[in-house]
Amino acid sequence: MNHAGNQDSINVGLTIDAKKVACRTDNTLHFGRLRIALFYLDRSGNYVGNDWKTLDLQLQPDTYRRYLKSGIPFSVSIPFLSRGQYLKVVVYDMVGNKVGCKQIRILEGSSPTFRPVDNP
Repeated sequence: MNHAGNQDSINVGLTIDAKKVACRTDNTLHFGRLRIALFYLDRSGNYVGNDWKTLDLQLQPDTYRRYLKSGIPFSVSIPFLSRGQYLKVVVYDMVGNKVGCKQIRILEGSSPTFRPVDNP
């Protein structure tokens, strides 16, 4: 747990399913861009805040292959509200024009996998 100013925060490790993320290739590099929205909910499911991140991918072939097997790691620090709080994650794949979302309960040792899905 971190202490940013007067507010406690926790680090959450997410894994984004790379098989669902579109990348364009230029020579040998794989390029992608993800827009990630994070919505914080208390343990009762009440909205208390949000944050937005952009993840630019410029991957060497070996890193791209590894991510296809293990997923794209993404770590974020979020406000600590209480044990059992929720985090809603929305990922927009800007290259593939896909979006997906998942709501997860934050428990000690949790490492959720996020899988973008096709637009309806």
